[in-house]
Amino acid sequence: MTPGVCEYGFTWHDKFEHVFAFLVLSLLLDFAFPEKPFNLHKIILLLLYGAGIEVAQLFVVFRDCDLVDFIADVLGIILYQFSIPLLIRIPVLKFRWNREN
Repeated sequence: MTPGVCEYGFTWHDKFEHVFAFLVLSLLLDFAFPEKPFNLHKIILLLLYGAGIEVAQLFVVFRDCDLVDFIADVLGIILYQFSIPLLIRIPVLKFRWNREN
């Protein structure tokens, strides 16, 4: 998007960016507190962050609060949750789950 040009409408790449961003944020939050499993507390924190971003955009010119963006954020969190069994198999990441009971 160039300065002075505002794009409107649904764009798939934006939704993929939201999914990827929240997948990575989920991983980072999970690894930041390895003593706790990826549980409801971490999920609620991520959901509040995503909702906060969308609400904050109500007060920014040329930005919109978009429910579909929030749904994409939720999808990123869900994808991280389902990717944990695969991530456990990666040797360099395995240490994170070896700390749990």
